Amino acid sequence: WNITNLKNKKDIYVVVIGESARKDFMNCYGFPMNNTPFASSTPHIKFENYISVASSTLSCLTRTLCFSDSLTHYNKYKNIISLAYQAGIHTVWLSNQGSLGKNDTPVSTIGRLAEKSIFLNEGEFNTESYPDSLLLSPFRETIQEAQTPVLIVLHLMGSHPRLSDRTNHHYDAFYKTKELSYYVQSIKNTDYILEQIHRKLEESNKSFSLVYFSDHGLSIIKEKLNKEYTIKHSDQYKECYNVPLIIWGDDIVQNQTIEAYRYSNDFLYLFSELIGAELEEKQHPIDFISPDEFPNAQKLLNFDYEQIEFNQLKSNEVF
Repeated sequence: WNITNLKNKKDIYVVVIGESARKDFMNCYGFPMNNTPFASSTPHIKFENYISVASSTLSCLTRTLCFSDSLTHYNKYKNIISLAYQAGIHTVWLSNQGSLGKNDTPVSTIGRLAEKSIFLNEGEFNTESYPDSLLLSPFRETIQEAQTPVLIVLHLMGSHPRLSDRTNHHYDAFYKTKELSYYVQSIKNTDYILEQIHRKLEESNKSFSLVYFSDHGLSIIKEKLNKEYTIKHSDQYKECYNVPLIIWGDDIVQNQTIEAYRYSNDFLYLFSELIGAELEEKQHPIDFISPDEFPNAQKLLNFDYEQIEFNQLKSNEVF
């Protein structure tokens, strides 16, 4: 990384990587059921048009967590961990995703670069099923033990199918079908994780920044034969790419909504702003946290790695 200026801003930086969560299924983004009691009631900066550049975990996160000057190429050496390290920030990676396998290893390799890394699942993502809440214990230990400044990344299973596994076959409220009810509940469970993280950060009496985003969304299609909804990965709909991005901090005291479009392959520009690092790699003056449009080619990748445009996709509204 070419850091031209550095002025560290916080003691603790937390990045929570969600999984398969559609923005429009979150109450804090307008969903009618209150499945985000924490996010809906705490001051934050919310991005209304944060667009994942791909609708699958591997394609998205390699371009989100690594420097990507084009959708067809990313620099695996210039990643969130190496940037934090070069900025003098200690690093911890806590994951409930898989650590081995063609869809897991490229991301878990980034995590293993951290000074401390814990993977609940040592196989592929579907080898074992653990609740994301198991990450809270090592997170609390890290807050108590880690030297500051420190970056803590938590990679959740979130709302990844099979949804009943994410919720222990339970939901608090029924929404249209059992499968959709599990989906709504999985987002509520993630909101609980965020609440617990935020509470521990406040209790630490240290300055902090907490960022949550989802890697991609899912398609929700009503089958004509049985009139039930099926939930699956897709590259055909806007909602598969339009995902949540929310920031909390010890100095954020009122809600702010940013309507300007942001794309996930610019995420490290956001992270560099949060840690106070000016990068030579950023060739324009616009801040990520601002109402101004960010310069980006605004292209996405479909499953065939072909470049497509967000506005040309169909909508997949459910309500």
